[in-house]
Amino acid sequence: MSFDKHQRASAQMYKQKSGGNFHGRSGSMEAKQNFEASVAKMPAPNVVSERASYVIINKTNLSYKFLYQSTGSIGTTAADGSAGVHDFWHSASIATGNAGTGPVRLDINPIGWATHGDGQGDGAAGNVTFVIKKSV
Repeated sequence: MSFDKHQRASAQMYKQKSGGNFHGRSGSMEAKQNFEASVAKMPAPNVVSERASYVIINKTNLSYKFLYQSTGSIGTTAADGSAGVHDFWHSASIATGNAGTGPVRLDINPIGWATHGDGQGDGAAGNVTFVIKKSV
């Protein structure tokens, strides 16, 4: 029995279950679900978040610092050094640019962010987007 290109492609989307074959002579088939989806989140500054696959800086002309390790869990405020508890911030990743230059992508994997520098405060939700890739 021969199969056309469409039938072969369809057969490859299924895996065998219980020792059967793709003709269904014995056992049953189940569909594979092997694809990735990206989810964009705009976490608040100084909050521990799910690890990003990459980051987009939406507001340029500011300096940023990024958190890669934390003693807190997702959704908690990152430790700033008070009470002797320190999280691990890195300010080496800094994105600046001219107003209106558009978003800047950084291929880094932080779990938190804040602005960094005199007079900048901590930043605001929406300054930074975390893109998280998930297998679905």
